[in-house]
Amino acid sequence: MDIQALKESLEVALEFFEINEKLLKKGEEIARAICELTLYYVNEGINIKDIYFDYSEIHKEVWGKEVDTSKASAAVRKHMEVTNEFFSATSPLNIKLKELNKSPLILIVDASAGGRKTQISLSITQNSQSRYNVKSEQERIIYSAVQLPKVYAFTKPFVDMELKLSQVILIFVSTLILSIIAILSLLDVIEWGDVVFEVIVITVFFPSAYLLLKLKEILDKGITDLPVLMAPIRTRNAMLVLNKKRQNDKTSLKMKAVTFEAQCAICGEDIIIEKSREFRGRYIGKCAVAPTEHIYSFDHVTKTGKFLR
Repeated sequence: MDIQALKESLEVALEFFEINEKLLKKGEEIARAICELTLYYVNEGINIKDIYFDYSEIHKEVWGKEVDTSKASAAVRKHMEVTNEFFSATSPLNIKLKELNKSPLILIVDASAGGRKTQISLSITQNSQSRYNVKSEQERIIYSAVQLPKVYAFTKPFVDMELKLSQVILIFVSTLILSIIAILSLLDVIEWGDVVFEVIVITVFFPSAYLLLKLKEILDKGITDLPVLMAPIRTRNAMLVLNKKRQNDKTSLKMKAVTFEAQCAICGEDIIIEKSREFRGRYIGKCAVAPTEHIYSFDHVTKTGKFLR
């Protein structure tokens, strides 16, 4: 499931609830609680597969108090018909989501079985990927933006961060100054009089220059691969992407750390995203099994890839 698409749909849903707050039925309040809880855990970096709720959790969120499981189940299920209608394909919310070119929300109720409690969760509908016709070079593959499987503590702020112009300028100027000072120290233009301090300054040059290049790339292309040590080295296709968010006639830039997943339309193997010299520094998708023969473009905005070779 595309975590970015899910989050965008949830944000629209919560705006919808806010506008119609005074008219909400209890079943719609349950729908709002499910949306709020889901968005909270998505923002916390929890894997989407692990985001689900039982009747007790939903009851506490809606009614504000804890009761035993049987009472919670009875109270919530009494209004579930309205909740289900709220997430139906023709509901006002899902019609609005389609109008905004967002993914409609689906309510999933996995009934209890074998001692396991009923699990209630949200999903989205996405365009299914058609099979590839080798004769057609117009076929596209679909990329999905997925939550990072593991997030380090210092990576969390970058998972979903709004960028302000002042922040970008401050970071850019700071890294640029550090890089210039380190270069001048290396060329003995600046002498510090302390060998240890000079070594520290020169050492700072490398991460500063690296971050400066990353910042320049994401501002130029809207995407860059996730800096080293921000995620486990084995994490495939970990990227920082820059998206525009429009709200109340205002536009802001949001930087998100995600991984992208896709399957080769020819053989079904995983796609690996990398920067290619052959394609003039563009990020492209290569088949893990046939990297020189099955190559696709990579558009992080539309999340599609066109067959290149």
